[in-house]
Amino acid sequence: MLTTARQAETCRASRRIWTCWVVWCALCVPAFAQDSDSPATLGPILIDPVGNEQSVDADGPFITVPKVGPQLPEPSEYPPRPNVPGQPVPPGGAPEFYDPVWDYATEPNSGPSNKATMPPDYWVISSRNCPQAGSPCTADQNTQYYYFGPTGKGGLRNPADFYSTLRPDVPVCILVHGSLVGWDQMLTDGHQTYEWLKKSQPNTPFRLVLLTWPSERPLLLVAPVDFTLLGRRSAYNGFYLARVLSKMPSETSVSMIGHSHGARLVASALHLAGGGDAYGYRLEQRATPWPRMRAMTAAAALDHNWLDPGERYEHALDNVESFVNLRNRNDFALRLYLLQVPLSRESLGRVGFNARDQQLLGANYTKVRDVEVSPILGARHVWPWFYSQPGLARTLSPYLFFQEDVPPSLVLKPTKRRPFGSQPAQIISEVPPQMQRTSDASNATLVRGTAPSRPTPPPQRETTINSETGRTSTSPSAVRVFNSPLSRTPRK
Repeated sequence: MLTTARQAETCRASRRIWTCWVVWCALCVPAFAQDSDSPATLGPILIDPVGNEQSVDADGPFITVPKVGPQLPEPSEYPPRPNVPGQPVPPGGAPEFYDPVWDYATEPNSGPSNKATMPPDYWVISSRNCPQAGSPCTADQNTQYYYFGPTGKGGLRNPADFYSTLRPDVPVCILVHGSLVGWDQMLTDGHQTYEWLKKSQPNTPFRLVLLTWPSERPLLLVAPVDFTLLGRRSAYNGFYLARVLSKMPSETSVSMIGHSHGARLVASALHLAGGGDAYGYRLEQRATPWPRMRAMTAAAALDHNWLDPGERYEHALDNVESFVNLRNRNDFALRLYLLQVPLSRESLGRVGFNARDQQLLGANYTKVRDVEVSPILGARHVWPWFYSQPGLARTLSPYLFFQEDVPPSLVLKPTKRRPFGSQPAQIISEVPPQMQRTSDASNATLVRGTAPSRPTPPPQRETTINSETGRTSTSPSAVRVFNSPLSRTPRK
Protein backbone atom coordinates (compact mmCIF):
# COMPACT_ATOMS: atom_id res chain seq x y z
CA MET A 1 0.00 0.00 0.00
CA LEU A 2 2.84 2.36 0.84
CA THR A 3 4.52 1.64 -2.50
CA THR A 4 1.30 2.36 -4.35
CA ALA A 5 0.92 5.70 -2.56
CA ARG A 6 4.48 6.67 -3.44
CA GLN A 7 3.96 5.74 -7.07
CA ALA A 8 0.80 7.84 -7.21
CA GLU A 9 2.63 10.80 -5.69
CA THR A 10 5.45 10.40 -8.20
CA CYS A 11 2.96 10.34 -11.07
CA ARG A 12 1.29 13.50 -9.83
CA ALA A 13 4.66 15.27 -9.54
CA SER A 14 5.57 14.18 -13.07
CA ARG A 15 2.27 15.50 -14.42
CA ARG A 16 2.91 18.86 -12.73
CA ILE A 17 6.36 19.08 -14.29
CA TRP A 18 5.12 18.25 -17.77
CA THR A 19 2.23 20.69 -17.43
CA CYS A 20 4.63 23.49 -16.55
CA TRP A 21 6.85 22.51 -19.47
CA VAL A 22 3.94 22.63 -21.94
CA VAL A 23 2.97 26.07 -20.67
CA TRP A 24 6.56 27.32 -21.05
CA CYS A 25 6.77 25.96 -24.59
CA ALA A 26 3.48 27.60 -25.55
CA LEU A 27 4.66 30.95 -24.25
CA CYS A 28 8.30 30.93 -25.34
CA VAL A 29 8.64 28.70 -28.40
CA PRO A 30 8.65 31.73 -30.80
CA ALA A 31 11.75 33.01 -29.02
CA PHE A 32 13.92 30.05 -29.91
CA ALA A 33 12.24 28.38 -32.87
CA GLN A 34 14.47 30.21 -35.36
CA ASP A 35 17.60 28.72 -33.78
CA SER A 36 16.48 25.14 -34.39
CA ASP A 37 18.81 22.98 -36.44
CA SER A 38 16.33 20.17 -36.92
CA PRO A 39 16.12 19.12 -40.58
CA ALA A 40 12.34 18.88 -40.34
CA THR A 41 12.01 22.67 -39.98
CA LEU A 42 14.30 23.81 -42.79
CA GLY A 43 11.94 23.67 -45.79
CA PRO A 44 12.54 22.74 -49.45
CA ILE A 45 15.97 21.87 -50.84
CA LEU A 46 17.82 24.82 -52.32
CA ILE A 47 19.02 23.97 -55.84
CA ASP A 48 22.24 25.53 -57.07
CA PRO A 49 21.68 26.83 -60.62
CA VAL A 50 25.10 25.51 -61.71
CA GLY A 51 24.55 21.76 -61.73
CA ASN A 52 23.79 21.39 -57.98
CA GLU A 53 27.42 22.13 -57.14
CA GLN A 54 28.30 23.29 -53.67
CA SER A 55 29.38 26.90 -53.53
CA VAL A 56 32.37 28.22 -51.61
CA ASP A 57 32.09 31.46 -49.72
CA ALA A 58 34.95 33.69 -50.82
CA ASP A 59 35.07 35.39 -47.43
CA GLY A 60 35.74 32.29 -45.34
CA PRO A 61 36.86 28.67 -45.15
CA PHE A 62 33.37 27.11 -44.97
CA ILE A 63 31.44 25.58 -47.86
CA THR A 64 27.73 26.17 -48.18
CA VAL A 65 25.81 22.90 -48.21
CA PRO A 66 22.32 22.82 -49.78
CA LYS A 67 20.00 22.81 -46.80
CA VAL A 68 16.25 22.69 -46.41
CA GLY A 69 14.15 25.59 -45.26
CA PRO A 70 14.77 29.29 -44.70
CA GLN A 71 18.32 30.18 -43.76
CA LEU A 72 18.99 31.54 -40.30
CA PRO A 73 19.07 35.35 -40.30
CA GLU A 74 22.17 37.30 -39.45
CA PRO A 75 22.11 38.70 -35.91
CA SER A 76 21.37 42.39 -35.64
CA GLU A 77 24.16 42.84 -33.14
CA TYR A 78 26.82 40.60 -31.72
CA PRO A 79 27.00 39.65 -28.04
CA PRO A 80 28.97 42.14 -25.95
CA ARG A 81 32.60 41.35 -25.35
CA PRO A 82 33.93 41.26 -21.79
CA ASN A 83 34.65 44.64 -20.25
CA VAL A 84 37.45 44.96 -17.72
CA PRO A 85 37.11 47.95 -15.39
CA GLY A 86 39.81 50.52 -15.91
CA GLN A 87 40.82 49.30 -19.35
CA PRO A 88 40.04 50.99 -22.69
CA VAL A 89 37.42 49.13 -24.70
CA PRO A 90 37.95 49.08 -28.50
CA PRO A 91 35.00 49.34 -30.91
CA GLY A 92 34.70 45.54 -31.06
CA GLY A 93 33.60 45.49 -27.42
CA ALA A 94 36.52 43.48 -26.00
CA PRO A 95 39.46 44.67 -23.90
CA GLU A 96 42.53 45.04 -26.06
CA PHE A 97 44.76 44.52 -23.06
CA TYR A 98 43.92 42.67 -19.87
CA ASP A 99 46.04 43.51 -16.84
CA PRO A 100 45.04 41.78 -13.58
CA VAL A 101 45.64 43.40 -10.25
CA TRP A 102 48.31 40.81 -9.41
CA ASP A 103 51.83 41.15 -10.76
CA TYR A 104 53.77 37.89 -10.82
CA ALA A 105 57.08 39.73 -11.05
CA THR A 106 56.65 41.04 -7.48
CA GLU A 107 54.08 38.61 -6.06
CA PRO A 108 54.89 35.10 -7.32
CA ASN A 109 52.24 33.50 -5.10
CA SER A 110 49.37 35.61 -6.42
CA GLY A 111 47.27 35.18 -9.53
CA PRO A 112 43.83 35.39 -11.08
CA SER A 113 42.42 33.82 -7.90
CA ASN A 114 43.47 33.68 -4.27
CA LYS A 115 44.44 30.00 -4.66
CA ALA A 116 46.82 30.46 -7.61
CA THR A 117 50.46 29.56 -6.97
CA MET A 118 51.92 29.51 -10.51
CA PRO A 119 52.41 32.26 -13.10
CA PRO A 120 50.25 31.86 -16.21
CA ASP A 121 51.48 30.59 -19.55
CA TYR A 122 48.48 29.96 -21.77
CA TRP A 123 46.43 31.35 -24.64
CA VAL A 124 42.80 32.44 -24.82
CA ILE A 125 40.90 32.12 -28.11
CA SER A 126 37.64 34.05 -28.01
CA SER A 127 34.63 33.68 -30.30
CA ARG A 128 32.57 36.15 -28.26
CA ASN A 129 32.66 38.66 -31.10
CA CYS A 130 31.85 36.13 -33.83
CA PRO A 131 28.39 35.73 -35.39
CA GLN A 132 26.15 33.38 -33.46
CA ALA A 133 23.80 32.63 -36.36
CA GLY A 134 23.83 32.69 -40.13
CA SER A 135 27.12 32.43 -41.98
CA PRO A 136 30.25 31.50 -39.94
CA CYS A 137 32.60 32.43 -42.78
CA THR A 138 33.94 35.48 -40.92
CA ALA A 139 35.64 33.28 -38.34
CA ASP A 140 39.16 34.38 -39.26
CA GLN A 141 38.26 38.06 -39.03
CA ASN A 142 36.35 37.98 -35.72
CA THR A 143 38.13 35.32 -33.65
CA GLN A 144 40.54 36.98 -31.24
CA TYR A 145 43.68 35.57 -29.59
CA TYR A 146 45.06 36.59 -26.19
CA TYR A 147 48.26 35.47 -24.50
CA PHE A 148 48.83 35.49 -20.73
CA GLY A 149 52.52 35.31 -19.91
CA PRO A 150 54.59 34.94 -16.72
CA THR A 151 54.12 38.62 -15.85
CA GLY A 152 50.40 38.03 -15.32
CA LYS A 153 49.44 40.40 -18.12
CA GLY A 154 47.38 39.37 -21.11
CA GLY A 155 47.29 41.18 -24.43
CA LEU A 156 45.63 40.86 -27.81
CA ARG A 157 47.92 39.05 -30.23
CA ASN A 158 48.07 38.18 -33.88
CA PRO A 159 46.73 34.69 -34.78
CA ALA A 160 50.03 33.95 -36.51
CA ASP A 161 51.79 34.39 -33.17
CA PHE A 162 49.75 31.55 -31.70
CA TYR A 163 50.28 29.08 -34.54
CA SER A 164 54.01 29.84 -34.59
CA THR A 165 54.31 28.57 -30.98
CA LEU A 166 52.99 25.08 -31.83
CA ARG A 167 55.67 22.37 -31.81
CA PRO A 168 55.37 18.66 -32.59
CA ASP A 169 56.88 17.63 -29.23
CA VAL A 170 54.57 19.84 -27.11
CA PRO A 171 50.94 18.67 -26.85
CA VAL A 172 48.15 21.24 -27.01
CA CYS A 173 45.26 20.99 -24.55
CA ILE A 174 42.12 23.02 -25.39
CA LEU A 175 39.64 23.69 -22.56
CA VAL A 176 36.07 24.67 -23.49
CA HIS A 177 33.90 25.94 -20.64
CA GLY A 178 30.17 25.40 -20.22
CA SER A 179 27.23 27.76 -19.91
CA LEU A 180 26.86 30.71 -17.52
CA VAL A 181 30.60 31.43 -17.50
CA GLY A 182 31.69 35.03 -17.91
CA TRP A 183 35.07 36.41 -18.92
CA ASP A 184 36.49 36.71 -15.39
CA GLN A 185 35.23 33.29 -14.32
CA MET A 186 36.71 31.80 -17.48
CA LEU A 187 40.13 33.22 -16.63
CA THR A 188 39.91 31.97 -13.05
CA ASP A 189 38.86 28.45 -14.05
CA GLY A 190 41.43 28.41 -16.83
CA HIS A 191 44.28 29.33 -14.52
CA GLN A 192 43.21 26.76 -11.95
CA THR A 193 43.05 24.13 -14.70
CA TYR A 194 46.54 25.10 -15.80
CA GLU A 195 47.83 24.55 -12.27
CA TRP A 196 45.79 21.35 -11.95
CA LEU A 197 47.49 19.82 -14.99
CA LYS A 198 50.92 21.33 -14.33
CA LYS A 199 51.12 19.92 -10.80
CA SER A 200 50.21 16.45 -12.03
CA GLN A 201 53.27 16.39 -14.31
CA PRO A 202 55.64 19.28 -13.46
CA ASN A 203 58.32 18.21 -15.95
CA THR A 204 56.02 17.73 -18.96
CA PRO A 205 55.71 20.74 -21.29
CA PHE A 206 52.28 21.42 -22.75
CA ARG A 207 50.35 24.31 -24.27
CA LEU A 208 47.02 25.16 -22.65
CA VAL A 209 44.43 27.01 -24.75
CA LEU A 210 41.19 28.38 -23.30
CA LEU A 211 38.40 28.61 -25.86
CA THR A 212 35.69 31.00 -24.67
CA TRP A 213 32.29 31.58 -26.24
CA PRO A 214 29.31 33.82 -25.29
CA SER A 215 27.75 31.54 -22.69
CA GLU A 216 25.88 34.10 -20.62
CA ARG A 217 22.23 33.30 -20.06
CA PRO A 218 19.60 35.01 -22.26
CA LEU A 219 17.03 37.25 -20.63
CA LEU A 220 13.96 35.02 -21.12
CA LEU A 221 13.96 33.99 -17.43
CA VAL A 222 12.67 30.53 -18.36
CA ALA A 223 15.35 28.00 -17.48
CA PRO A 224 14.48 25.19 -19.95
CA VAL A 225 14.28 27.63 -22.86
CA ASP A 226 17.44 29.49 -21.81
CA PHE A 227 19.53 26.33 -21.58
CA THR A 228 18.12 25.09 -24.88
CA LEU A 229 19.30 28.33 -26.50
CA LEU A 230 22.70 28.06 -24.85
CA GLY A 231 23.07 24.47 -26.02
CA ARG A 232 22.40 25.46 -29.61
CA ARG A 233 24.71 28.43 -29.31
CA SER A 234 27.51 26.18 -28.08
CA ALA A 235 26.94 23.83 -31.02
CA TYR A 236 27.17 26.76 -33.42
CA ASN A 237 30.50 27.85 -31.90
CA GLY A 238 31.86 24.47 -32.94
CA PHE A 239 32.53 26.17 -36.29
CA TYR A 240 35.18 28.36 -34.69
CA LEU A 241 36.93 25.51 -32.85
CA ALA A 242 36.90 23.45 -36.04
CA ARG A 243 38.49 26.36 -37.88
CA VAL A 244 41.26 26.59 -35.26
CA LEU A 245 41.91 22.84 -35.62
CA SER A 246 42.00 23.09 -39.40
CA LYS A 247 44.82 25.67 -39.25
CA MET A 248 47.06 23.57 -36.97
CA PRO A 249 50.00 21.66 -38.48
CA SER A 250 49.62 17.94 -39.04
CA GLU A 251 52.46 17.17 -36.61
CA THR A 252 50.59 18.77 -33.69
CA SER A 253 48.95 16.66 -30.99
CA VAL A 254 45.71 18.22 -29.74
CA SER A 255 43.52 17.11 -26.84
CA MET A 256 40.21 18.80 -26.04
CA ILE A 257 38.31 19.07 -22.75
CA GLY A 258 34.66 20.06 -22.96
CA HIS A 259 32.57 20.69 -19.85
CA SER A 260 28.74 20.69 -19.90
CA HIS A 261 27.67 22.59 -23.03
CA GLY A 262 31.35 22.89 -23.92
CA ALA A 263 31.24 19.14 -24.56
CA ARG A 264 28.58 19.79 -27.21
CA LEU A 265 30.85 22.42 -28.76
CA VAL A 266 33.72 19.91 -28.91
CA ALA A 267 31.46 17.24 -30.46
CA SER A 268 30.24 19.74 -33.06
CA ALA A 269 33.82 20.72 -33.97
CA LEU A 270 34.89 17.09 -34.28
CA HIS A 271 31.86 16.39 -36.45
CA LEU A 272 32.91 19.18 -38.81
CA ALA A 273 36.51 17.98 -38.76
CA GLY A 274 35.29 14.51 -39.70
CA GLY A 275 33.57 15.81 -42.84
CA GLY A 276 30.11 16.48 -41.47
CA ASP A 277 28.01 19.58 -41.95
CA ALA A 278 25.96 21.74 -39.59
CA TYR A 279 23.57 24.63 -40.16
CA GLY A 280 24.13 24.32 -43.92
CA TYR A 281 27.94 24.67 -43.82
CA ARG A 282 30.94 22.39 -43.68
CA LEU A 283 34.71 22.84 -43.68
CA GLU A 284 36.78 22.88 -46.82
CA GLN A 285 38.62 19.66 -47.50
CA ARG A 286 42.01 19.72 -45.83
CA ALA A 287 44.96 19.11 -48.15
CA THR A 288 47.22 17.73 -45.39
CA PRO A 289 46.35 15.15 -42.70
CA TRP A 290 44.60 16.36 -39.58
CA PRO A 291 46.62 16.62 -36.36
CA ARG A 292 46.41 13.88 -33.76
CA MET A 293 43.25 14.54 -31.78
CA ARG A 294 41.81 13.23 -28.52
CA ALA A 295 38.72 14.41 -26.68
CA MET A 296 37.48 14.29 -23.11
CA THR A 297 34.03 15.41 -21.98
CA ALA A 298 33.01 16.17 -18.41
CA ALA A 299 29.32 16.43 -17.41
CA ALA A 300 28.53 16.35 -21.12
CA ALA A 301 25.19 18.08 -21.85
CA LEU A 302 24.30 16.30 -25.09
CA ASP A 303 22.17 13.27 -25.89
CA HIS A 304 24.02 10.01 -25.43
CA ASN A 305 23.10 8.83 -28.95
CA TRP A 306 24.19 11.93 -30.88
CA LEU A 307 27.51 10.31 -31.85
CA ASP A 308 25.76 7.29 -33.40
CA PRO A 309 25.55 6.91 -37.20
CA GLY A 310 22.72 8.93 -38.66
CA GLU A 311 22.54 11.25 -35.64
CA ARG A 312 23.58 14.87 -35.20
CA TYR A 313 27.33 14.35 -34.71
CA GLU A 314 27.79 11.05 -36.54
CA HIS A 315 31.29 11.98 -37.83
CA ALA A 316 32.68 13.13 -34.47
CA LEU A 317 34.63 9.88 -33.91
CA ASP A 318 36.05 9.55 -37.41
CA ASN A 319 39.24 11.61 -36.91
CA VAL A 320 39.94 11.12 -33.19
CA GLU A 321 42.16 8.51 -31.59
CA SER A 322 39.89 8.07 -28.57
CA PHE A 323 37.00 9.77 -26.81
CA VAL A 324 36.86 9.77 -22.99
CA ASN A 325 33.55 10.51 -21.28
CA LEU A 326 33.56 11.30 -17.55
CA ARG A 327 30.26 9.82 -16.39
CA ASN A 328 28.52 10.96 -13.20
CA ARG A 329 25.23 9.19 -12.56
CA ASN A 330 24.50 11.45 -9.59
CA ASP A 331 24.91 14.78 -11.39
CA PHE A 332 21.99 16.91 -10.20
CA ALA A 333 22.05 19.35 -13.13
CA LEU A 334 22.04 16.55 -15.69
CA ARG A 335 19.04 14.97 -13.98
CA LEU A 336 17.08 17.97 -15.27
CA TYR A 337 18.43 17.54 -18.80
CA LEU A 338 15.25 15.72 -19.89
CA LEU A 339 13.15 18.83 -19.15
CA GLN A 340 14.67 20.82 -22.02
CA VAL A 341 12.86 19.08 -24.86
CA PRO A 342 9.92 16.67 -24.54
CA LEU A 343 10.74 13.03 -25.29
CA SER A 344 14.47 13.74 -25.30
CA ARG A 345 17.09 11.20 -24.27
CA GLU A 346 19.38 11.05 -21.28
CA SER A 347 22.61 13.02 -21.38
CA LEU A 348 25.95 11.48 -22.24
CA GLY A 349 27.51 12.83 -19.06
CA ARG A 350 25.04 10.94 -16.88
CA VAL A 351 24.44 7.58 -18.58
CA GLY A 352 27.38 7.28 -20.97
CA PHE A 353 27.26 4.97 -23.97
CA ASN A 354 24.74 2.15 -23.64
CA ALA A 355 24.50 -1.22 -25.41
CA ARG A 356 22.50 0.26 -28.26
CA ASP A 357 25.19 2.88 -28.88
CA GLN A 358 27.81 0.14 -28.89
CA GLN A 359 25.89 -1.78 -31.54
CA LEU A 360 25.44 1.26 -33.78
CA LEU A 361 28.96 2.68 -33.42
CA GLY A 362 30.59 -0.53 -34.58
CA ALA A 363 34.35 -0.19 -34.94
CA ASN A 364 34.27 3.36 -33.57
CA TYR A 365 33.14 1.98 -30.22
CA THR A 366 36.71 0.82 -29.58
CA LYS A 367 37.64 4.53 -29.34
CA VAL A 368 35.12 5.23 -26.58
CA ARG A 369 36.13 5.28 -22.91
CA ASP A 370 33.59 5.68 -20.09
CA VAL A 371 35.17 6.78 -16.80
CA GLU A 372 32.92 6.68 -13.74
CA VAL A 373 33.45 9.69 -11.45
CA SER A 374 30.28 9.43 -9.35
CA PRO A 375 32.09 8.24 -6.18
CA ILE A 376 34.35 11.32 -6.04
CA LEU A 377 31.97 14.03 -7.30
CA GLY A 378 28.52 13.03 -6.07
CA ALA A 379 25.81 15.40 -7.29
CA ARG A 380 28.24 18.20 -8.24
CA HIS A 381 28.28 19.54 -11.78
CA VAL A 382 30.43 22.68 -12.11
CA TRP A 383 34.00 22.53 -13.41
CA PRO A 384 35.78 23.72 -10.21
CA TRP A 385 34.85 20.42 -8.56
CA PHE A 386 36.76 18.58 -11.27
CA TYR A 387 40.00 20.57 -11.04
CA SER A 388 39.91 20.32 -7.24
CA GLN A 389 40.77 16.60 -7.58
CA PRO A 390 44.56 16.17 -7.93
CA GLY A 391 44.19 12.41 -8.32
CA LEU A 392 41.91 12.92 -11.29
CA ALA A 393 44.59 14.98 -13.02
CA ARG A 394 47.27 12.36 -12.30
CA THR A 395 45.11 9.70 -13.92
CA LEU A 396 43.94 11.69 -16.96
CA SER A 397 47.00 13.84 -17.74
CA PRO A 398 48.89 10.95 -19.45
CA TYR A 399 45.90 10.63 -21.78
CA LEU A 400 45.68 14.38 -22.43
CA PHE A 401 49.43 14.62 -23.04
CA PHE A 402 49.46 11.63 -25.45
CA GLN A 403 51.60 9.47 -23.18
CA GLU A 404 49.17 6.56 -22.82
CA ASP A 405 45.53 5.68 -23.31
CA VAL A 406 42.76 5.24 -20.76
CA PRO A 407 41.52 1.67 -20.08
CA PRO A 408 38.14 0.79 -21.65
CA SER A 409 36.46 0.82 -18.24
CA LEU A 410 37.63 2.84 -15.27
CA VAL A 411 36.01 3.73 -11.95
CA LEU A 412 37.49 6.50 -9.83
CA LYS A 413 37.00 6.02 -6.09
CA PRO A 414 38.13 7.84 -2.93
CA THR A 415 40.30 5.94 -0.49
CA LYS A 416 37.97 6.39 2.49
CA ARG A 417 34.84 8.15 3.62
CA ARG A 418 35.11 11.80 4.52
CA PRO A 419 32.63 14.21 6.10
CA PHE A 420 30.24 15.99 3.80
CA GLY A 421 31.73 19.17 2.38
CA SER A 422 35.34 18.19 2.99
CA GLN A 423 37.91 17.75 0.27
CA PRO A 424 37.41 14.36 -1.46
CA ALA A 425 40.17 11.80 -1.39
CA GLN A 426 42.56 11.73 -4.29
CA ILE A 427 43.59 8.10 -4.69
CA ILE A 428 42.07 6.48 -7.73
CA SER A 429 41.62 2.75 -8.14
CA GLU A 430 40.76 0.78 -11.24
CA VAL A 431 38.06 -1.87 -11.13
CA PRO A 432 38.50 -4.71 -13.64
CA PRO A 433 35.39 -4.84 -15.84
CA GLN A 434 33.40 -8.04 -16.28
CA MET A 435 32.77 -7.10 -19.91
CA GLN A 436 35.78 -5.94 -21.92
CA ARG A 437 36.07 -4.90 -25.52
CA THR A 438 38.18 -6.81 -27.94
CA SER A 439 41.39 -5.17 -29.15
CA ASP A 440 40.46 -5.78 -32.80
CA ALA A 441 39.10 -2.48 -34.13
CA SER A 442 37.24 -4.20 -36.96
CA ASN A 443 35.16 -6.35 -34.61
CA ALA A 444 33.80 -4.27 -31.75
CA THR A 445 32.12 -7.06 -29.80
CA LEU A 446 32.07 -7.85 -26.12
CA VAL A 447 33.77 -10.84 -24.57
CA ARG A 448 33.11 -12.05 -21.10
CA GLY A 449 36.03 -11.57 -18.79
CA THR A 450 37.60 -14.26 -16.61
CA ALA A 451 35.94 -14.64 -13.25
CA PRO A 452 38.26 -13.85 -10.34
CA SER A 453 39.61 -16.91 -8.55
CA ARG A 454 38.47 -17.54 -5.02
CA PRO A 455 41.06 -17.34 -2.27
CA THR A 456 42.30 -20.68 -0.92
CA PRO A 457 40.96 -21.25 2.62
CA PRO A 458 43.51 -21.70 5.38
CA PRO A 459 44.30 -25.31 6.35
CA GLN A 460 42.14 -26.68 9.15
CA ARG A 461 43.50 -28.58 12.10
CA GLU A 462 42.46 -32.17 12.73
CA THR A 463 42.19 -33.72 16.20
CA THR A 464 42.88 -37.49 16.39
CA ILE A 465 42.70 -40.02 19.27
CA ASN A 466 45.21 -42.79 19.57
CA SER A 467 43.28 -46.03 20.25
CA GLU A 468 46.21 -47.65 22.10
CA THR A 469 47.40 -44.84 24.37
CA GLY A 470 44.20 -42.78 24.51
CA ARG A 471 46.10 -39.52 23.89
CA THR A 472 44.84 -36.77 21.59
CA SER A 473 46.95 -34.97 18.99
CA THR A 474 46.30 -31.99 16.69
CA SER A 475 47.78 -31.69 13.23
CA PRO A 476 47.06 -29.41 10.23
CA SER A 477 45.00 -30.97 7.51
CA ALA A 478 43.36 -29.68 4.37
CA VAL A 479 40.28 -31.91 4.84
CA ARG A 480 38.75 -32.88 8.14
CA VAL A 481 38.00 -36.58 8.48
CA PHE A 482 34.82 -37.64 10.26
CA ASN A 483 33.29 -40.96 11.27
CA SER A 484 36.60 -42.80 11.17
CA PRO A 485 37.43 -45.36 13.84
CA LEU A 486 41.03 -44.15 13.91
CA SER A 487 40.35 -40.42 13.72
CA ARG A 488 37.45 -38.92 15.64
CA THR A 489 36.72 -35.50 16.95
CA PRO A 490 36.05 -35.70 20.70
CA ARG A 491 32.69 -34.42 21.81
CA LYS A 492 32.50 -31.71 24.39
